[in-house]
Formats: sequence, structure tokens, C-alpha cells
Amino acid sequence: MKEERGFRDYWSSLRRQRLPFFQLLLAALAGILAASLCGLPSMAWLGIAGVGLATFLLLVGRNAKPARSKVASAGFFVFVAGVFAVINIWQGPESAAAIVSRSLPEEGISAEVRGVVTSEPQEAKGGRRGFFTMQVGNFRSGEKWYPADFAVRVIWQGKLPEYGDSVEVRGVLENLPEPRNPGEFSFAEWLSRQGVYSQVRLIHEKDGVVLASGSGNPLMRMALSVRRWMREVITRDLDPSSPQAQLIVAMTLGETGPMPPVILNEFRTTGTYHLFSVSGLHVGMVGALLWLVLSTTGMPRKVMIGIIIPALFFYALITGWKPPSVRAAVMGAFVLAGLLTDRPVVVLNSLCAAAFFILIGNTSEVFSVGFQLSFLVVAALIILVPPLQRNLEHPLRCDEFLPSRLYHFRDRAQNYLARQLSGLVSVSVAAWLGSVVLIVGSFHLVSFSAVPANLINVPLAFCIMFTAMASLCVVFPWLIVLLNNANWLLASLMLWMVHGLAILPGSAMNIGRPEFSTPDATMVVFDCGAGGAISLTTASQRWLIDTGPSGFPERTLLPYLRERGGSGIDGLILTHGDARHIGGAQEMLDQISLGRVFFPVLADRSSTRRTFLSELKNRGMTSESLQTGNRLEVAPGVVCSVLYPPTDIDRSVADDKALVLLWEVGGWRVLMISDAGFFTEMWLLENARETLRADVLIKGNHARGIGLQSQFLDAVRPSVLITTVAEQPEAEKLPPSLEDLLRERGVRCFRQDETGAVTVRFFSDRLEVQGFLDESLYSQPRADLSSRHESR
Repeated sequence: MKEERGFRDYWSSLRRQRLPFFQLLLAALAGILAASLCGLPSMAWLGIAGVGLATFLLLVGRNAKPARSKVASAGFFVFVAGVFAVINIWQGPESAAAIVSRSLPEEGISAEVRGVVTSEPQEAKGGRRGFFTMQVGNFRSGEKWYPADFAVRVIWQGKLPEYGDSVEVRGVLENLPEPRNPGEFSFAEWLSRQGVYSQVRLIHEKDGVVLASGSGNPLMRMALSVRRWMREVITRDLDPSSPQAQLIVAMTLGETGPMPPVILNEFRTTGTYHLFSVSGLHVGMVGALLWLVLSTTGMPRKVMIGIIIPALFFYALITGWKPPSVRAAVMGAFVLAGLLTDRPVVVLNSLCAAAFFILIGNTSEVFSVGFQLSFLVVAALIILVPPLQRNLEHPLRCDEFLPSRLYHFRDRAQNYLARQLSGLVSVSVAAWLGSVVLIVGSFHLVSFSAVPANLINVPLAFCIMFTAMASLCVVFPWLIVLLNNANWLLASLMLWMVHGLAILPGSAMNIGRPEFSTPDATMVVFDCGAGGAISLTTASQRWLIDTGPSGFPERTLLPYLRERGGSGIDGLILTHGDARHIGGAQEMLDQISLGRVFFPVLADRSSTRRTFLSELKNRGMTSESLQTGNRLEVAPGVVCSVLYPPTDIDRSVADDKALVLLWEVGGWRVLMISDAGFFTEMWLLENARETLRADVLIKGNHARGIGLQSQFLDAVRPSVLITTVAEQPEAEKLPPSLEDLLRERGVRCFRQDETGAVTVRFFSDRLEVQGFLDESLYSQPRADLSSRHESR
């Protein structure tokens, strides 16, 4: 009864808390969402805000009746919502960057612009190329320069400039590219939240010139210098490329870019990815260390707080000024200000204040998953931890009716352990409950190992952060080296623990997005330029035909599989040794479970193929070879027949050794000829003409650019052709003669340079083919298709 009353009293006290910023935050959210959905111009929202303010000023007063006070409060709510709606529109659709973006043609324009580098340049993989954000100050049209004020992303060639450099660039000004495949991260949408809608793409190194240095925000320049110094100190005497050093840097500075994707995936699987987000743990550690150091000097409390509050915001600036670190800094400032004025701080109100002020700076943050996760998790910690900890701690403590002066050492130790253990468990459970809905909705993942993983890794993260901060504070080089090596051991322990939990059966489960119209099977022909990757999914099986080039699985295939609830694939068929088709096979092997692996029977000179086969052998896995006549029973009603290659041909080009596969899915036929050219087509016409007929033909492009022959097309008689079209090399572009040939035969052509990925859905009564970019849809009923083939 006592526990029930305590629980009820806790919730009553929570409801009685004064939360003025909660109401302001609700008004701000209402205004941002309304502006995003309604499409009204900013002047209309200014009028609405004016009406709300006038209502508030006319009706507010000390002696106002309750009804008038409610209307006045509603007017103030409308005023705040209107103001945030205006800010949202000015930062978004009516910003100069958005207006410039809407004026650009689809192919972009040649442009010459001058401006200042406003973000830390990032080097792309491979070097001699990178990207950064630039604030344009002038643009050139003809011989004259005109003033401008908008932000663009610059894709640079050659040695990268530094933050604050004034640069002049010449290149193609174009809108940011949208995702071309399902599952891909929308980089354009992410940058638009930062006010960037277009990019300048340089062609040659000479097209970018650094004019001067030292511009930009001096505080930001100082923060970047401090970040570089911190990175150098905390990794001194360590291999910067080692996972341990990268983990220390990621946890201290929030830099996850260099981290191997395999390790990042293990942290996601165990629900500990938040450790890389510079947030309350990190900012609190900085504040605690500063308090400890400054208190030893005998400095007055007011002076200490006056130093620590700016230091917290400077640390948030060093780590990238991300919402979690800004939120933690604002909340820390509220708590310290409460100490300064000797007033109690309502933590939930401080959280709402942090969100309110962040949205003033950038209203589009509300649509960011990182922003939502940060605030929902902290809100869950504030609300749920006290009652959870109380209920967990109570049965673990010694007799609470025993006076404390009678406690033995064992009793005190028991109470201490009960308090610490219940605190850790309650924090882990509350954080999991606060994040699970968003994690499932955004990342399609439920981590069942999150609670035990956080119980172990949060204290470890505290130790790593403390050791890294201590390394920054000491002045003796030998002590820095000693602390860094100790941190290396702690980071190794964390990596080992995360890996061990991640590989446990049932550690996590992918939950696919619901589909309201479920086909018998789905085939996705991904767009990866001149390469190839195709997914085939049935009710019980998931197969891949090729994986695209290196980097493509991490960027596209793996997110796509997670969206559909997949944690592995049952079969992987690699058509030939071209790195643009199988370069990503190693990434697939590292990150998900593979079932059967198939290669063509004919060997080639591909080093990518040899490396992958060697890795399979090292892991105790084997591959199977495919040749003419092989038949794979993939699932009920789904059969793959291998039409090519035979074992008795001798070709030097890998494209001439590629697998040709005929898929039969519920009576529908799909012919995949990969990058086959003239030689393969002739062999098929001579040896397998009667089996070539297919409803859908999927082709790549031969290295020598030989397209489909008319006699081969007549033998296949497809209704749909899906073909890759690469910008480079010139030989792999789609020849106009082939387009004319397809029109003559009434074949619907899906060019992937126009459609992006193409999805083929197999139903018992119809076939649907749809492009990803243009959403073009082809639908063919089975009866119509049968009669069409018979008439030919």
C-alpha cells in the first residue's frame, strides 16, 4: 500500500510541476507542422501571428475573468505558433537557397561562384576529392559578378581548403541528387534541413581556387582547432586507424565517419549506438571535470558557474553543434543557473526549453530522427527512472526499519550496490522504452540485447570519457601516453563486449515495414550505374544476384534489406568477376549472414573474385559453380535455370563469361543476361533459342558497347526491357538504334538513368513494373500477356 501510494504521489507531483516551456514548445511544434502541411506563404502566417498577439494584448490583465484569460492564453499560443511557422518558411521554402534550387533546370547550369567555406571539409574515400558547404557571396553571369547570399554544397577536386577560406569555384550548379534506389538515405533531404538545396560539382582541379584565408566565424575556427588538438592528444601513441582509436574519437568528439561499418552495425544491433552521440553523458563529464578542477583553486561558485556554462556550449560547438550536445548544454546551463540563484530546477522544463531554443535556430530539426530520439529518450529518463529505480531498489536493500547507526559495513555495501544496480537497470530500461518506437519506425530494428548491453557499456563509456578527458588535462607526455594506452584497453573491452552481444542468437530482430498489397514475389533491379545488383524476395526466401560495387551494400542494399525485415540472405549469385557487379560482396559477408553462394563455372582474372573466394574459405564457407543446364529450386513456384555459360568456351573478356539466368516466378518469366554481348547472344540463339522467351528482359551493357540484336530480341519477345545506362564509359550508353528497335516491337523500356531502380511485382493475375524515380508503372494482366505472345 505504501509503495502504491508513493507511486501515485510521484505522478501527482510530476503533474503539478510548472512547465511554461512545455506550453511554448507545443505552440512551436504546432506552428512548424502547420507551416509544413498547409503551404501558406509567410505573409499569411504573419497575419495569423498578428491576430494572436492582438487578442492576447487586448484580453490579458490581472483582473480578467477566467474566460477572458483562456482566450488570451489561446491568442498567445496562436502568436507563438505563427512566429515559428514564419521562421520555418523563411528558413525553408522562401530561403534564398530554396529559390535558387527551384530555378535550376534538371541538368543544372554552368556557374562560377565565390564564397566562404562554412563547414569543415571532409575528404572522400580515395583522396584528392572531398566536399564542404560554402556560403555564396557572388556569382558570375557573363563578364559581370553579382552579389548573392545562399549556401551550396561543393564537390571539390584536389587538395581541400580549410574552414573560413574564401574560394572561387567553377563547375555545374545543380540540385542535390535524390535517392535512386529504395532504402537509400536521402542526403538531399538531410542537407535541406541545414539550408542547403543545391551543389556545385567541379570537373577539374583547376576549377577551384583558394583566394584568401581567415574568414568565417572566429569562434568556429577556434573550435575546429581545438577539435584537431583534442583528436591528436587522445590518440597519441595509438594507431589512428585502429578500431580502438576510432572508438575513442567517436565517443569523445562524435566523429563516426572513420569507424568501420561492421562495428557501427554491431553498436546498432545492441542498442548502444547512442554512445557515439555527444550528449548528456559527454557534456556532463566535461562540466564535472571543470567543476572539480576549478573548485581546487578556491574560486567563488558564481565565477565557476560563469566559466562552466560557456565552456559547455563551446564543447557542443567543438563536437559539431548537434542537437543532442546543444540540448545537454542548455539543460546543464539551466541546472547551473538554478544553483547560482538558489532556486530548484525543474528538469523536464529545462528539456522543453532546450528543444524550444534549438528550434528557434533551425525549425527543420523537428523532422530529424536524431533530434526526436535525443529528446524522447531524455524525457523517458526524467519521467520513468525515479519510479523504476524505487521499485527495483526496494527489495534489494537491507531492512529499512533498521536505524542507519546500526548498519554494519555489509549493510552499507548492500544498500550502495542496490542503489547503483537499480539505477543502471532503470536507466537502461527507460532509455529502451523511450526509443523503441522511433527505432522500429526509422531503422526497422528491435534490439533485445539493448538493456544488458547498456548495463555493461554505459559504465565503460563513462570510464573511456573520463580517461580521455584526463589525457587532455595532464601536461606530462609520458602520462598522456599511459592514459591513452589504458583507454585503448577499455575501448578493446567495449568492442569485445559489443561484438559478443551482437552475435548472440536473437540479439536483435529486423521488422519490415507493413505492405498492404503483398505480391507473390518481388524483384528489385537496383540502379548502381554501370554495375548491377538485383534482389528477389518471396514469402520464405531472399536472394541477391550481384551486389554492386564496393560501398553500394552499405549505402543501399543493407538498408533495403533492413526495411523489409531481413537480417540475412538465403542465396547470393555472382554473375561474373566485374568489380562493379561483385565489389560489394565482401561487405555483405561482413555484415549479414549468407546462405548459398554461387559463381559461374568459368574463371576470370578478377582479383575481386579471388579475394572474396579466399575470404569464404577462411570462414569455412564454400561456393558452388553454375553452368548451362543447372536448375535451382528457390521457393515454391520459383525456379532459376542457368542458360549460359557452358564449360567448353574460351573467352578473354569477363562479360563474355557472365551467367545468363532464366527465372520462372509463378508462371512469369524473367531473363537476366547481365553484361552479355554479341558472342553470348549468338551462342544462346544457336543453343537455347526455344527457352529464351520471357516477359521481362534485364540487361546490362557489354564492355564493348554492343547492344541487343534484333534477332535476339525477336527470340525473347519481352513485354518489358530493364536496362542499365551508364554516363561513362561512352560505350555503355544506350544506342538510339536500340530505342527505335524497342518502339517498333512495342517493348516498354525502363532506362535506369531515368527511372532509377525498377521494381517488378509478381501477382497471380498480373505483372507490375515500376520505376523508382519517375514512379512510371507498367501493368500487364496475365490473360492479355498470354494472348500477346500467341499472336506473335
